[in-house]
Amino acid sequence: MPALTTVINWRATTKTFVHKGVALANSTRALQIARVSLGWAMLLLAACGGGGGSSNGSPPPPPPAATLSGNGLAPESGPGDTQNYFPAAPGDAWSYNASTDDPQARAANDIRTITVGGQQTINGVAATIFHEAHNTLGFDPYDTFYRISGGGVSTVGTNDLNDDFTGLIAPFATLLFPVQAGVVSNITGKNLPAGQDSAGNPVTADLTQKIENMGFEAVNVPAGSFANALRQVTTVNATLRDSALGQTATVTGTATSWLVAGVGVVKESASATGSGSTTLTISEGNELRGYMVNGMHHGIGDPITLVSVTSDLNAGPMPPRALALGYDGLHYSLAYPQDSGTTGNVSSEWIVSALASDGSTLVSSHTGLTTPAETVPHTAAIAAGAGNFLDVLQVADSAFGTSGVGLYTVLSTADAASVPTTPVLLTPGGGQQPAAAFDGSHYLVAYEQLVAAGVGQLFGIFVSPQTGAAIGSAFAITPVEGNHGSVALAFDGTNYLVVWDTQSTLSPSGEIGIYAARISQAGTIVGTNPIAIALSSSTANCCALHDTTLAFDGTNYLIAYADGRTPGSTNNDAVSAARLSPAGQLLDGTPSVPGINVATTTNSSIGSLCLAFTSGSYWLAWTASSSSGFDGMYGARVATTGAVVSPGLNGFRMTPPGYALYPAIAGGPGGGLLAWFWSNPTPAPAAIETIGGLRIDPPGT
Repeated sequence: MPALTTVINWRATTKTFVHKGVALANSTRALQIARVSLGWAMLLLAACGGGGGSSNGSPPPPPPAATLSGNGLAPESGPGDTQNYFPAAPGDAWSYNASTDDPQARAANDIRTITVGGQQTINGVAATIFHEAHNTLGFDPYDTFYRISGGGVSTVGTNDLNDDFTGLIAPFATLLFPVQAGVVSNITGKNLPAGQDSAGNPVTADLTQKIENMGFEAVNVPAGSFANALRQVTTVNATLRDSALGQTATVTGTATSWLVAGVGVVKESASATGSGSTTLTISEGNELRGYMVNGMHHGIGDPITLVSVTSDLNAGPMPPRALALGYDGLHYSLAYPQDSGTTGNVSSEWIVSALASDGSTLVSSHTGLTTPAETVPHTAAIAAGAGNFLDVLQVADSAFGTSGVGLYTVLSTADAASVPTTPVLLTPGGGQQPAAAFDGSHYLVAYEQLVAAGVGQLFGIFVSPQTGAAIGSAFAITPVEGNHGSVALAFDGTNYLVVWDTQSTLSPSGEIGIYAARISQAGTIVGTNPIAIALSSSTANCCALHDTTLAFDGTNYLIAYADGRTPGSTNNDAVSAARLSPAGQLLDGTPSVPGINVATTTNSSIGSLCLAFTSGSYWLAWTASSSSGFDGMYGARVATTGAVVSPGLNGFRMTPPGYALYPAIAGGPGGGLLAWFWSNPTPAPAAIETIGGLRIDPPGT
C-alpha cells in the first residue's frame, strides 16, 4: 500500500488557483488513502488572470532548480515479506467501508474495492498493479504500481488523472522488511514543478513526506478483530508558491494505516488542511469489511443481485418478515413475493428460490399462492429440516374469517432440481406472522391467530417433514389474548423457544414488552410462561419495543430487539439484546434495563431486525431510516459471551445509504447469507426490482 503518497492536485482557472486534494496514500496496501480534497487554497491571481509578467513588465525570472532527496526504491535484497503484510497475489482483493466529508464527493459513504492485477513495467521497473474503484464517491477508478522486493515495498507510480504529484517524488519506500517500528522513508523536495497559473507562470512546491511505523496495537473493523496491527503514520507538509504573483498556499496532512500480517491494510484515516486565502480541512476513513487473500474470503462481501423481482412497495404494507431465508448447510432457500398487475389491482405470488452457497440462483419456482398485495402484508418463514425446507407462507383468503389470512406450507429442496410440493393448508382458521424451527423429527410452526379485530393469540402446531401437513391440533402458547408481533422461534436440542413482542396492555403483565416461552417437543409449555425479556411501562409509546429476533449458539439463546424506551425517542431506536439460557434464565440485564447495547440511539428508526448465529458469532442486520430518508442497512457482531465485538456505537454499514429493506439472514458454521429488497440507485421507484444479498464469512483474527 502506498505510504502516504502526497498527491497535491492543483488547477488554475481564470481567477482562481484551485489546489485540490492531498491523497494520503495508505501505508501498505495498494491504495491511496482517501483523496482528501483541499478545495480552494488561493483565490485571485490577478485581474482577469493577469498579464503574466513582473510588476515592471519584464518576464518573471525562472524558478530555482528543483531538488529531491530521500526517494528511491526499497532495497532489492532482504528477508522478504515472510509474514505477508503486503499480500500481492493476483486475485487478492479488499473491500472497505469508505467515508468522506469532501464537499466535492457525490456521497459521504461508499464501498471501496482494491484488487491485485498483473505486472507492468513503469519507468523501467517491474511493478505489481493494484486497481482501486469506488461506487459513488465520485472518484474515477485508477491503478497504483508497486515494486515488491526482498527489502520492502516501493510506490513506483499511478495512472490516477487527479494525481499530479506522485510522479515527481516516486519511487519511494512504503514498507521495509522485516516489518518493525521505525522510519520507512523521509523525502524532502524543493522547488518541484507544480504546474502553471492561469497566466502561464510556473508554480513550484516545497514538501516533506515522512513514513514511520509507530508500533503494534489492537484494531476492530467489520471484517474482524485483530490484536496486533502495525500502525503506520505518514505526514506531509507542503508549500505551493507562485513567485510571479507573490502568492503561496500551504498543505498539511496526516494519514494513519493499520496493517495486519496475512491480511494487509485493515483500517485507514486521513486528514488534510489547505490554507491560502481560505482554509479547508477534509477527512476520510476506510474500514475493512471483507477480504480475499490466498483464495480465502473473510468478513462480509460486497452487495450483489440474488434475484430480479418486482415488488410494489406502494401497494400495501410489508412487515419485517417480507422475505424468508433458510440454510441447510449446503444451500439456501429464499421465499419472496413477486408482484404483478396495475396500480389499484396488484397481486403478489409467493416464489421459492434455491440458492447456491455463494448466493447464485439455482432455480426459482412458482408456488401458485397469490395474495392481494394492496391490502395484505407479506409474511413468511423457512426452516431447514432433514433433507428439505419447510416454507410457511401467509396468504389472504376470505375463508379465513376474522383475520382474512391464513398459512400454507410447501416443502422444497435447495438444489437445481428443487420443485416445491403442492401447497398444504396449515391453518384453516386463519393465521399470520409465522415462525418455524426443526427438532430433528418434525417442524414446529408458531403463529398469531386473530380472535377479534386487532386481538390475537399465539398458537403452535407441528408439521410433518414428509408431507408438510399438520401433525395433531394447534395448541395455545400465550395464556391470554393480545396483540403479538415479530414472532421468532428456535430449537436448542431439547426444547423450543418462541419470542414475540406485544404492543397491547392485554399482555400477561399488563405491560408493553417482549416475552418468551419454552415449548417441549410434545407441545407443552415448560416452566414459567411467559418469560419477560424487556418491558416498557409507558403505554404512550406503544411501539417502544419491536422487531424481535432470535438465534441459538449451541449453548445459549440471543434475543435482540429494536428498543425505543429512551425518553423522547420517537423514531429514535437503539438495538438491544440479552442472552437467555435453555433453562429460561435471563443472563444479561433485566426486563427494564437492557443487558447488551448493540447499537445506541441514533436519531433513526430501526426496522426489520434479523439475527443468525454463523461463523462463530451472532450476526445482526437492520435497516435505518429518518426524516431525511432511508440510510441503508447496518450490522453488528456479538460474541457468545454477549460482548459486542464489531466496531461502532451504532453498528457498521452493510450497504451504502438508500433503499435496503426487509432483510433476512441465515447461515451456519462456515458462513451465511444476508438478503433484502433493494433499490439501487436511490431514491426507490414505486417498484423495487431486485433482491440483493451479500455473503458472510468467518471474520479475520
